[in-house]
Amino acid sequence: MIPFFVADRPISLEILKGFFLMLPDKVFGILTHAYTSSRFSEKFARFPYGTRARYMEEAEGTDEEMAKRIVKFADSGIFSKDRRVSYTLLFKRYTELNAQYGAIIDFFHDPQSTLESARKAIRIYERGNYPFNLVGVVQGNTLDDYLKGYEALLNMGYRYIAIGGMLSRSGRSNFLGLRRDGCCEVERLVSEIKREFSPDWLFVFGVLSPKRLPLLKELGVWGADYKGWLYHYEEDYSFVVSYLKEYGIDRRDRAEIVRLLRLYGEYRRRGFKTMYNFSERDRERGRLLKEMKREIDSKLKKYGLSLQFFRIRRVRENLAAMFYDI
Repeated sequence: MIPFFVADRPISLEILKGFFLMLPDKVFGILTHAYTSSRFSEKFARFPYGTRARYMEEAEGTDEEMAKRIVKFADSGIFSKDRRVSYTLLFKRYTELNAQYGAIIDFFHDPQSTLESARKAIRIYERGNYPFNLVGVVQGNTLDDYLKGYEALLNMGYRYIAIGGMLSRSGRSNFLGLRRDGCCEVERLVSEIKREFSPDWLFVFGVLSPKRLPLLKELGVWGADYKGWLYHYEEDYSFVVSYLKEYGIDRRDRAEIVRLLRLYGEYRRRGFKTMYNFSERDRERGRLLKEMKREIDSKLKKYGLSLQFFRIRRVRENLAAMFYDI
């Protein structure tokens, strides 16, 4: 199974390149959407060429070697605010992104609209000479919806089909989790599609996590994407303490940095989370945390280090441990 990492900012590609260098014998994917910035789109299209592995200047491996084991996937951004774009323009964007796979425009939990879109997409795709593989997407609200939709896409001529709609939004939150309505559990849905249609290629949008990786491998899924990979570090920066001795930091400076890190963690645990909360009190607390981070960074800068350096190192190390056995 190929794990795909969702990315839409240049720094994400810089972090991922370093991670891919840490596991030089593995195949990985990167998934993005069609509405990214022009700067990101250019870097994605050329990746790994032209992208530095941030904070890994001495990493081994060549871009040519990496390019052979990277799969690029682009979709229409189902949660983007504005998706009113023609398929001609969308396919042009996929081509510019140098994607190997490009998904149709699907509609969240709306099987009928998604099938209508799929019919339009394959007509336009077959009239052109596009360099990517067109991926149909099946949406549904019941197991029967998904099975009928999958069969309909096969009858339209789709060779590559992905399962969408496995996520749901909790209330007004911006965070998405697996559906909890009981109708479409990943294991049951994938197993039924495998039993009914025996596909060689099956992608499942939005469901990859380290804990779910063994299940997806066992089910024979070709690929799935992972959005939360950027957040695999302790937000109170307590982990930085264990790294400090490696970098020749003066004992007094190290003691002061440790003190500030512990104070920062204590403030976070009290609920001083972000400067973007709604109350003035929360904003003031957030500004205090921001100032503390600046002070820690000013101490680290003396040694050519930063909190960002340690955060990126932590993300990469955690990912390497999680995906070592794919």
